[in-house]
Amino acid sequence: MTSRIPGTVVVDHAVVGVSDLAATQAFFTAFGFVEQTRRSLDKPVAQALYGLETADELVMGVPGAETGQLRLVTTSLPMPDRGHFHRGGHALDIYTTDIHRSVAIAKEQGYVVGPVADYTFGPVSLQQAQAMGPDELPLVFVGIDRRLPSILESDPQRLHSELHSFVGCIDGIDAETAFWTDVVGLDLKAQFPIDVPAVSEFMMLPRHAPIKMSVMSGPAVNPPRFELLEFNDADGKSIAGRPL
Repeated sequence: MTSRIPGTVVVDHAVVGVSDLAATQAFFTAFGFVEQTRRSLDKPVAQALYGLETADELVMGVPGAETGQLRLVTTSLPMPDRGHFHRGGHALDIYTTDIHRSVAIAKEQGYVVGPVADYTFGPVSLQQAQAMGPDELPLVFVGIDRRLPSILESDPQRLHSELHSFVGCIDGIDAETAFWTDVVGLDLKAQFPIDVPAVSEFMMLPRHAPIKMSVMSGPAVNPPRFELLEFNDADGKSIAGRPL
């Protein structure tokens, strides 16, 4: 039996653990994010929130956007050996109005970028590419002809949106999706299989790996959305999300 959390669920940012705050800040600055707030956490707060002895927090967002922010949190914990198919935090996505320009910016800043996937999925045309930031943080550029709500609707001259979605990789997607909808209170917008080799290529996987994905959001569908993916035939190591 499940018990739904009362009230309206608001999803407004993603939390990312970083080893070098300045380096990760520079990474997101290159794609239009700016510093909003910064604070240092004392031990009781850092332990309660993140299981850390101490931490600095930096919130970054896109000017004009009320949601879709990033909360960067410093940690001295070593980065785990995740592997290509790890379970846990998987990627961050932002919309782009010119994916080739986005890729060029990433390369000019010295970041590793995978190939551009240009494909049709059902009625939607997509272009996607992945840049690897500090701590091997994957940032996915998404060019699409049918966008969900974002800051680009009010300012289409922008190159990048706020945080469009954050993605977690799990096993047992049906049960996991039910937890986030029935208990937490998110709305399931869509669930679908993806068996497109171009997707595995832009994700920089060593082989094609079909997936199943759930897309969830708060009632207003404001960014960021929460996406879960499950690999159909690829085992992977489970990486804990706390400590970061």
